Formats: sequence, structure tokens, C-alpha cells
Amino acid sequence: MIRALVCCAAALAACTTAQGRGLGDRPPPALGEPAPTVDDPKAEAAYQDVLDRYSRRAELYAGPEQGEDTRMFTAATYQSPAFREARVRRNAAFRAEPAEVVDKALAKERADAEQFDDFYLGVHLVDYHYDDFDRPGSIWRVALVGGGAEATPTRIERVGRANVTLRAIYPYLGDFWVAYRVRFPKQVQGRGAQLALRISSALGRVEMSFPAQ
Repeated sequence: MIRALVCCAAALAACTTAQGRGLGDRPPPALGEPAPTVDDPKAEAAYQDVLDRYSRRAELYAGPEQGEDTRMFTAATYQSPAFREARVRRNAAFRAEPAEVVDKALAKERADAEQFDDFYLGVHLVDYHYDDFDRPGSIWRVALVGGGAEATPTRIERVGRANVTLRAIYPYLGDFWVAYRVRFPKQVQGRGAQLALRISSALGRVEMSFPAQ
């Protein structure tokens, strides 16, 4: 009886929130060619700093009865105004875009930042059957929590498998990762210093916390 209670408690612990961590301490596992970098070392370091500030990762593990195997690796980047600008300028550097194209892209990003809280989400699920974030009736509930309020996405868009272009912006994506864009209505009322992206299902739950600005 005691042993059964211990096993039950361990299984429940495995399904509690896995707190998100930054990318700098231990990057998530990634397979594939290295992410491209820009030629200017200072510009590259500046981008990586912004990426680290607004990116988090988490892992979801099975309980002891399943051997505590990994069920999901995930990482996400909050599209803050500062990150949006860094992303646009990095894309422009790789593509050698003219100034007018960059200015137009920046204007769109600023307008989006006023209306939405957007995230770029990368996931690697050991069982691909659970990779259904964008589908009606998905097993996953995705929510944005902050300042005592909670919102669900207005849109989850499947971008697809990681490639060299995506990895240039989000180097945590590996060959077997799938990328999504997740959009929430802008949280204005009672907005705190942190926003938490929560992903939960019967398999378990992960939660990643980001600076709100």
C-alpha cells in the first residue's frame, strides 16, 4: 500500500508544471547543421542577448512507471517589441534587404505589438501523434497567464519543420522540431512584469515565464 502511494505521488509530480528556463544555461538538444550567424561579431552577440532575454525552454517527462522518458522538448520566444526589431534586422542582414523594405517590416511589427502578444513556439514530441497544437480538438490547452488574467490564443499557426532559415532566427530548433506561431490578444488590464506561456494536457504541463516588455 505504501509503495503504491509513493509511486502515485511520483507520477503526479511528473505531471506538475515544469518551469521554463533560459536558453543560455543548457541549450535544448538539437540536431542539424549549425545555425547561420551574421558576419559582424558585435551584431551577432547583440542578437543572441535579445534572443536569450525573451526565450525560454522546458521539458516534459513521463512518470517513473514509464521509465521517466522525455515526452516533449519545447522552447519559445516572446515577440516583444525589442525582439521584433532584432528579428527584422537580422532577417534583413541575411537577405541584404533595402532600407525601405526593412522600414515597412518594422512598421508592421510595431502595429502587431500594440494589438497582440505573439510567441514563436518550437516543439519536439517523442510521439508525433501528440503534435496537434494547431488542430481542432487538440489534446493541448495553450494559455497566456499574467497579472491575474488568462487568455487563450486567437490563432495557432503551424509553420512546419525547422530549416536553416528558421534556425538562423531561432537556433534552438533542431531537425526534428516543429515550429508554431501562437497569437494572443494583447493583455493590457493588470499587465504585470512577467507573462507565462502555459501548455497543458493529460500528458502533463509546462510553463515558461517571460519578461512582459
